[in-house]
Amino acid sequence: FVFLPATGQVVEHLTKANAGLPSNSVEALAIDPQTLQPFIGTYDVALALRSPNGQWQPIEYPQSIRNQAGSNMLLTYCIEFDNEGRLWAGTSVGLARFADGEWTLFNQSTGHSMLNGVWSMAKTADGAILAASHVMYRVQGDEAPQAYSPSASGNNGFFLFAYSDAKAFTTSNGDHWFFTDIGRAGRFHNGAWELFEPAQTEGVGHQKPLFVNELPDGSLSLYYSDNRRFLRFHNGQWTIEGTDTGTNPIVGAYRNDEIDIILNSNEVLLPGDQDTAAASLLNYFFESLPERFQTDNEKQLWTVTEDHKLLNLDSGAKIPCVYNGQSFPVGNFAFAPDCDIWATSGNYLYRYRQGQWTLYNSTNSLLPATILLSRF
Repeated sequence: FVFLPATGQVVEHLTKANAGLPSNSVEALAIDPQTLQPFIGTYDVALALRSPNGQWQPIEYPQSIRNQAGSNMLLTYCIEFDNEGRLWAGTSVGLARFADGEWTLFNQSTGHSMLNGVWSMAKTADGAILAASHVMYRVQGDEAPQAYSPSASGNNGFFLFAYSDAKAFTTSNGDHWFFTDIGRAGRFHNGAWELFEPAQTEGVGHQKPLFVNELPDGSLSLYYSDNRRFLRFHNGQWTIEGTDTGTNPIVGAYRNDEIDIILNSNEVLLPGDQDTAAASLLNYFFESLPERFQTDNEKQLWTVTEDHKLLNLDSGAKIPCVYNGQSFPVGNFAFAPDCDIWATSGNYLYRYRQGQWTLYNSTNSLLPATILLSRF
C-alpha cells in the first residue's frame, strides 16, 4: 500500500494482479538512495526492484546462499543500502551483501559467532550498517562484520541476546538501539551501552517493539503488540501513551506529535481522545490479506470474506460458499479458463458452475483422503 502518513490516506494498492509484483508476501522495503528505485524483499522470490517503466525485476540469490537454508525456504527479512550504494539483505541464513553483481554472505559458518537470521537493520550517521541477529553486528565499507552489542562479560552479566527476532534502530543524535524478543533493550549512547528492561519495568511483554519511530522532539515512540499501545522514551524515562488499538492484527503503526496512525489487516485507524476513527483500505471491505486475492478471466479482483463469501472487489458481487445448506470456509480458490471457480476447503474440493457448488472428495473422485494444502 502507498500510504500518506500526514493524512492517513491510502492512495495506491499494488498487487501481483494489478502491478506485476513478483509476490504478495512483501516483508521488506527500501529505496535506493542513488536511483530512488524501490526494492522489496519477499518470502518466496528473494528480492526485486521496480524499474523506471514500472516493471518489477527479480534479483535471485545464488545457489551457494540458497544451499545454506537446506530444506527450508530462504527468507528475506530486511534490506538496506550503505553510503556506497551497496545492497544489504538480512536473511534467514545470515547477512548478505550485493555489490558489483556479486553476493557475499556473512554468518556463523564464516566465523561470525551468533550471526544467523538477520531480522532488522539500521544505518548509522557514518554509513555503517547495524544488523540485528541473535546479537547485533556492525559492518562498514568493505570490512567484515564485527560484533557490536554488549556481551555477558564486562556488563555486570547483562547480556543482550535475541532468540528469534530483534530490531535495530538509530536516532538523529547518533544513538544506536538494539531491541530483543525477550523484552530487553540496549542503547549505545555517548560511547557506552545503557541497558533497559521495559518488559519488566513497563509491562510491555517479553517481545521486541513491532514498530519504532523517532518524534520531532528526539524521543522514541515504540509500538508493542501485546498491550496494543505506544511506549515513549524521552530524556531517559519510559511512559505508556496512545489509544488502545483493538484486537485485530496490526500491520503498521506511525506516530508524530499530533496523531497516532494504526493499520490493521483491513483499515486505517486514527485514534483520538474520545473515539477511534476508521477508514477502510481503498474502501475494500474485506478481512483477507493480499495473498488471498485472485483475478478472474476479466481481470477483476476477488477475495474471500470472513463470512464465507467470494467477493468481487471491482463490482461488489458476492458468491456465498454454501453447499447443501451449510457454508464452508475457503482455503484457496482459482478461476478456470471455462469460468468455473474451484475452491479448497479442508480435504474437499468444490466447483462453482452455473450458480451451484459441487463437492469432490476421495469418495467421488481421485482426490486423496487428506487435507488439501496446495496453492493454486
